[in-house]
Amino acid sequence: MGKERSHLLAIDKVAFTIGSIEVRWYGIIIATGALLAVLLSTRIARVKGENPNHIWEVFPGALIGGILGARIGFFVAEPGAFKGLASLNPLNGGFQGLSIQGAMVGGILATLIYCRLAKIGLLRLMDIAAPGIAMAQGIGRLGNFINQEAYGTPCAQDEPLCITIDPINRRPGYQQYDRFHPTFAYEMILNFINAGIVYWLNLPRQQQRFALRDGDVFWVYAIIYSIGRFIIEGIRVDSAMAGDAKVPQLFAIVTIVVAFGFIAFNHRTRRTKQLAGATPTGRSATFTSGRHLTTQNSAASRGEQATKKISGVGGETDVADAKAINTASDETT
Repeated sequence: MGKERSHLLAIDKVAFTIGSIEVRWYGIIIATGALLAVLLSTRIARVKGENPNHIWEVFPGALIGGILGARIGFFVAEPGAFKGLASLNPLNGGFQGLSIQGAMVGGILATLIYCRLAKIGLLRLMDIAAPGIAMAQGIGRLGNFINQEAYGTPCAQDEPLCITIDPINRRPGYQQYDRFHPTFAYEMILNFINAGIVYWLNLPRQQQRFALRDGDVFWVYAIIYSIGRFIIEGIRVDSAMAGDAKVPQLFAIVTIVVAFGFIAFNHRTRRTKQLAGATPTGRSATFTSGRHLTTQNSAASRGEQATKKISGVGGETDVADAKAINTASDETT
């Protein structure tokens, strides 16, 4: 079988072969992005004082779940492409036909199973993983560049940002055009910016500054990505359609609504606990097994200390004064 080339930079889509097995650049790029995502996530775990081993342990299952979710998501959008269970194998398509939004769902479900078995907090783990996920998405878009897919509408010959797509890779109805918007590159930039933002939000100082709760950072990542994806999808020419609507845009709208709903519920729950007398912590203690948070009522403690000190010095008047202090401290709590 002859090697397929990209006209723009003459890049072979097939990196090398092992016997009859073709190893494509797209698969190598995805694997590289996944590995770098794990390394970044372990660094964030250390910064937040968590056990980085959880990242390595969840990685294989999350990767498999993400790939299966990506394939299933693709077939949901393109049901005509499904040819039986064998088509779920991404190697059959050279790692083409993947839905990033489906990968998000599959990865989350696999991570949920791990967290249940390991008895650790899912939301905190998702926060830690968010920057790596965004970075891996950006790296993965390089595979679209090599495969000449996920591109946008035609553009003028003199537009500097546009790229040439080989005739064999042009969508039906666009054969007469040479140059197209590299929407995969636009999304790659979006993902790298998103990775930087959610990495910054994971820093302890920013967690305290914005009073972030577990899960907030991940859903901020999901909101940024979905808004950007909705906009970029508007100029793509290869989107799956549901009637007159683009399926990825529908997924993006649902994700945005769910994400804002979760954040609102998360902080409303916190406010309810505050009104009930609970002391807000800004985070849960469920990520690392055996970690517990304790709270103290400082006003009551000061009142008790004042009682002991005064009652040991004076008589009945001093004891009465101490009781008054205790009463005042109780009223302030």
